[in-house]
Amino acid sequence: MSRRNHYGRPEKPEPAAAHTVVKPHSIYLLTNFMRSQRHYLVLTAITLLVLVIAFLARNYVRETIAPWVLYIFWSSYVFLASIPQILIWAGFMGILLVIAVYSLRSQRPDKRHGVVVEEIQYRGRVEEIALLLRHFQDSHYFRHRMLRLLGGITLQTLGHGERLPVAEAQQMVTTGRLKHLSPEVRQYLDQGWEQYGNQIHFLQQEELPAWLQYLKKLIQRDKKVDWYDPTFEQLVAFLEEELEVRRDN
Repeated sequence: MSRRNHYGRPEKPEPAAAHTVVKPHSIYLLTNFMRSQRHYLVLTAITLLVLVIAFLARNYVRETIAPWVLYIFWSSYVFLASIPQILIWAGFMGILLVIAVYSLRSQRPDKRHGVVVEEIQYRGRVEEIALLLRHFQDSHYFRHRMLRLLGGITLQTLGHGERLPVAEAQQMVTTGRLKHLSPEVRQYLDQGWEQYGNQIHFLQQEELPAWLQYLKKLIQRDKKVDWYDPTFEQLVAFLEEELEVRRDN
């Protein structure tokens, strides 16, 4: 029995679903093969046509076109050989410079865009460290420079580069120029100079003639300061020992 709708009329049968026509795999491969072979056929036809034309026009090419082509190449070779090589290289380098300048000018920011370039005045190591800290996370270049700078500061601190000469250190202690030192450190320095100060200028232990004292002053004035001084090393060791003892107490 056929189904009826609510009007009592028989319902029309629904059309069968259209089946999708699937192209066989062999036909698909054959189509791709024919498409690829079509390009080879066109190239083969063009090659055969060129060969036929060249065979038919060989006399014309040999007698008319070939001499002119050879003449042009030979004239160009003779003209280039007559020019000095230095002029050729100078022209080549000039062309490269023009290209480089043009490329650099094209990369410059336009003033109409209102680009503000920060002008940094380098006044010392503090500003340099501040600049490196500001750009530390930007690139590997700034990180490498920061590490080199910190390494140099560490080496200078561990070495003798930041130690004062003996004469300058004695003058700073005696004249009171070390105002930033605490009273305890100043007392340690005074004790050190009282204990080892006489060993620094050993010539003052004897009475010398006036001319010899004048000669001694000239020698000491022109004397180059050695960073390594045994007496100053003893003074530093004495201060370190006093600081350790006071710290333990």
